[in-house]
Amino acid sequence: MQIESVESTTLLITQIDEFDPVTVHLENYAPGKGGITIECYGKAWSSKWPAMSGRRIEQFFVDCDEHYLAGKLSSISCEVDDFEKFAKVVKQKLLKLRRENDIGKNEARELFNDIPDDFGDRLYCSMFEPLLRKVIGFEWWWEIPSKPNRDYEYLTQLITHVQTGLKTHFEMSKA
Repeated sequence: MQIESVESTTLLITQIDEFDPVTVHLENYAPGKGGITIECYGKAWSSKWPAMSGRRIEQFFVDCDEHYLAGKLSSISCEVDDFEKFAKVVKQKLLKLRRENDIGKNEARELFNDIPDDFGDRLYCSMFEPLLRKVIGFEWWWEIPSKPNRDYEYLTQLITHVQTGLKTHFEMSKA
């Protein structure tokens, strides 16, 4: 067993509009190797980098794009399925089928009445599989529109605040 001492810094960033206090743990293992852990409101995001071109973790973190960092800190997708809009897509496709006389008036009315206002999630969509296949086709799931993921947007905003806090802290410590 080998035990080494690691240079570690912990910062508390407060008074951020619409955010709880943020704790940032910085670890510099060796030149160009380090890690960061960000905690806010009971959630934590963490990543390590073994090659940062000789930079310290705080320099590296500040220099990176927030989307790259979000991808390293989390597996949160930047977009999620928009099942409310999917209902509109299904209705539009059905109306197009009717206009092109690919489906009869009575059948179109029945199908239209069966379309929910919000499909909720993929499991709920599967309950409408026959309808979706008739209106869209066998691979109907490709037609589900997406929308920005609020959790991802929160994380990228948090990263931006941490970057600003790191810049401010290390500019103050140089003075």
